[in-house]
This record gives sequence, structure tokens and C-alpha cells, in this order.
Amino acid sequence: MSWSDGRGSGTTRTASFATRVVEEIRDVAECRYEFDRIEPVDPRRGLDFAVESMVFGSVMIADVRHGEAVRITSRYPGHYGFVVPLTGGARGRVGASWVTLDRSHGAAFNPADTADLLWSARTELVVLYVPEATVTAFAAAAEALTGPVVFERSLDLDAPAVRTWRRMTALLREELRSGSPLLASPLAQGQIEQTLVAGLLAGLPNSTGLSLGPGAATGASRTVARTLQLIEDRPAHPWRVPDLAAAVGVSARTLQETFRRELGSTPLRELRRVRLERAHAELLRGDATTTSVTEVALRWGFPHLGRFSQAYREAHGRLPSASLAARPGRD
Repeated sequence: MSWSDGRGSGTTRTASFATRVVEEIRDVAECRYEFDRIEPVDPRRGLDFAVESMVFGSVMIADVRHGEAVRITSRYPGHYGFVVPLTGGARGRVGASWVTLDRSHGAAFNPADTADLLWSARTELVVLYVPEATVTAFAAAAEALTGPVVFERSLDLDAPAVRTWRRMTALLREELRSGSPLLASPLAQGQIEQTLVAGLLAGLPNSTGLSLGPGAATGASRTVARTLQLIEDRPAHPWRVPDLAAAVGVSARTLQETFRRELGSTPLRELRRVRLERAHAELLRGDATTTSVTEVALRWGFPHLGRFSQAYREAHGRLPSASLAARPGRD
């Protein structure tokens, strides 16, 4: 594995690594880039994985390349993530949404989202990481903050406003790869951070109403976004539909109809999905000598173990006991 980690002037930091060894990729990528799990589709092959990244103030841009097909599960606690494929693509789920990523379609990950994506071979992509606090501060300064900022997860990269933001990220990527001395300037760093975040809020559909492109959020989508945020923040709470509706200021009927129209789902179905994700994460972290499937199921609101096992298998492709036994590093 080759790895370098350098610090430029001001607040710019650069890092890069490259390897074909899956274990080395996990050690670095899971630590630095919020990857919970990274697995080659064909375990017999290496991944030919490489990352270059640079930080501008609080914003990080990363150029990611891998030669083999790979499944990556990632979280973005406290951060937004924005993905622009350059070659190859992916299919899978980001939060509550199923997405397809290719040269015309990117993805936005909100802070509470878990992403589970199957990437094709010979893929290169640009990922932008932005702290939630930075986005919130920009939205508040624009007097557009009415709650948590939520971006639409599927991005049409050919939409005019999004295309402008995409060109900015492409330019930064080229400057990153060329080692441009301009990026080391503290003055340039601050301007780059501001331009990137302002471009996100103005160019990508989101709940602030600042977006200039099609699909800008409506009052209804803000209702869904606020409800999903409540569920993500407090999944163990014994939520009922009337409770959620009251918390976001609409009737229970309006909430149900809005979820069906916008997500093809219901609030309680989304609550169940989030609880399954949290149970899945706990089982993967757990130790079979001190953790039991029953305890985890009860903790996340599944009193019937048989139904929990069935729902878990449908969501994750194996029984809960198999996830508990598959903890990395266990013989």
C-alpha cells in the first residue's frame, strides 16, 4: 500500500493512498472516509483502490478509483456527502431512496443516511464531504433555515443548476490532481469553501427553498424531511403516526398521504426500516459472547423474534445470527 498524508498552508490538507489489498483498504477507508463496509464482489480479486483527497476549511473533496466491482456501505454522521460518478456507476439504497448512479445521475447523502451501493468495475468518482454545521450556518445566513437541511438523494447531473455545480467540482478535481499551488492560498481556500457550499444550496434540490433548479423543495417535501429526521434522531421512541404528525405540524391523514405520494411508503414503514438498519449495525459491532439477537431485537422495537428475523433477512440477505457471527476479525 502506498500512502501519503500532507498538510499545506493555511487549512488545506491533502492525503492519498492506493492498494490492491482489501484489508488495507478497510483499515484506511473505514477510518478516514466513513465506510462501514467495503467488500469485493469477487473475493478472489483485489480492488485496485485509490483515493486522493484535499480539505478546504471544513470541506473535503476526494477522488476515488477502483478497478473491480465492489459493495460499499457507508454512513455520514454529522456530514453531507455528494457523489458524482465520472466512469462506471452504482445501484443501491441511500437512506429511504433507491438510486442509480452513472455519468448523468449522482447522489446526495444526508447526515442520518446509510448508503449501501454496489459499484461496477473500473469506476472513478468525486465525493464531496461537507459538515452539517457548515451547511446549517450557510442556510441560516441566507434566512432559509426552517429545520434540518435535507437534500434530495438522487441528483440529475444534467439539470442546468446542478451542471454548474458539477463543473465546479470537476475543476477542483483537476486542480487537486495537478497539485496547483493556488489551492494552498488561505484566501483561495476560504473562497472555495464558500463557493462550494453556496453552490450546493443553490444548485441541488433541498429543503431550504434556495435551490434554483427543478425539483426545489415544496412544503410537502419539508414535511417528509422533518418526519424522517425525527425518525432518524429517535428511532427507539415508540412513535405513532399521530405523534409524528403533531411534531411536524400536519394532520395524521396529510402525513400518510404525503409519504405515499412522495416516497411510495408510510411513516411507520420508514420507522421500521431505520430500526432494522440500527439493529443491523449493532449486530455487526456485537460480540456473540455478550450480545444476543433477542436483546438487540427488543432494544429496537421488535418484540416478536420470528418476525424480526424474517424482516431482517429480507432487508440484509441473511439472518441476524449470521450478522452477529460475521463480526470482522472473528475466527
